[in-house]
Amino acid sequence: LMVLGTIYAYSTWSNQFRGSLLDPGPFPTWTADDLGFVYSMGIFGAFLTPIGGVIYDRTSPTTTYLVGLCMALTGFAGMIGVIQAGVLTDLQARYVIGFLYYLEEQGSSTLYMGIALDTLVHFPAKNVSLSMGLVALGYSLSSVLFSFVIDQWQMSVVNLFVLVGALMSAFTVARVCILGDVASSEWQQVSTV
Repeated sequence: LMVLGTIYAYSTWSNQFRGSLLDPGPFPTWTADDLGFVYSMGIFGAFLTPIGGVIYDRTSPTTTYLVGLCMALTGFAGMIGVIQAGVLTDLQARYVIGFLYYLEEQGSSTLYMGIALDTLVHFPAKNVSLSMGLVALGYSLSSVLFSFVIDQWQMSVVNLFVLVGALMSAFTVARVCILGDVASSEWQQVSTV
């Protein structure tokens, strides 16, 4: 959870796209409107969590996590590729980065939904409200961690994407290896115990 909520910390790292006069970023001519468009695309992806729920219910938790991780990593890798290649105009980059950020956030929200549904499966029904509240809190608090890391380490946007992608991968693999698959249909049996 602590690496999924990049959308809540967007205001602390989005200016890395523009940079400053002394240290220009990959898109120094971007305006607040450009950054706002990318943010809007990310929000759209972040709030499409039902997709993760459908995948979880129709396949398995492991599939949900792998699909979410693949979407998030594709978004990060695509944004890094666009930044490193430097072949798009700033206007083209705005739309491509926006779509890739949407994809990354869709992946993050799919991972979030997997965690939320795991909580429903693995926690007693009488504590669902508390456990779901803690899941949402963890997702939201990740912005505090991001802000701290960005402030302390002065990371470029590319390095930030690499770090987040690596942590997201490590935590997802750990979750899949530790818990494996527990079908969502088992929730009914677990919750009545």
